[in-house]
Amino acid sequence: MTMRIIYSTIDGIITMTPCELPPEHVALKDVPVGFPYLFIDETEFPSDKHFRDAWEADFSNPDGYGIGHDAWVLAYKTGNKIKTIAPAQPTKSDNKIKINLNKAKEIHSARIALEAEEYLKGVNSKMMDAIIDNDKPAQQALKTRKKALIDAKNDPLILNAKTPEELKIAIPEVIKNYRLLNNYN
Repeated sequence: MTMRIIYSTIDGIITMTPCELPPEHVALKDVPVGFPYLFIDETEFPSDKHFRDAWEADFSNPDGYGIGHDAWVLAYKTGNKIKTIAPAQPTKSDNKIKINLNKAKEIHSARIALEAEEYLKGVNSKMMDAIIDNDKPAQQALKTRKKALIDAKNDPLILNAKTPEELKIAIPEVIKNYRLLNNYN
């Protein structure tokens, strides 16, 4: 059983794997001052890390609160006993790390938007050529392609996904097509 320490920040859940020091001391020392932490068995973590930034846990009944590195070192150097705490035990298994589906959708949409942005560079370049050549049909086709790429992040496949697994494979058709083209070029 490998235990990890987790705490939450504005950017998401931070995980630490204790080494050398006992886990309860690592938590006190390395978790920021006043932040609640939990001890979680690594089997309680989602096996797929694709939506890692959408992980959440319930910190309403934490295993402890960080005192920060400086306070821990001061207590250690001066021989002051750090508040006695029980040896680290994994938090109850009903407090597994969960994936916040709405946050995962935001993350997935942002990834799709970044990919679409790369493809848009090529469309914009071709649009300039079409404008220079006064090729109206090409300009119209490229406008349509451009709109599809811009709208890809709001594709119904993404918006209607019911599970992280469905969301992970929710790739808009326009993005799939560009991926295929890039694999053949």
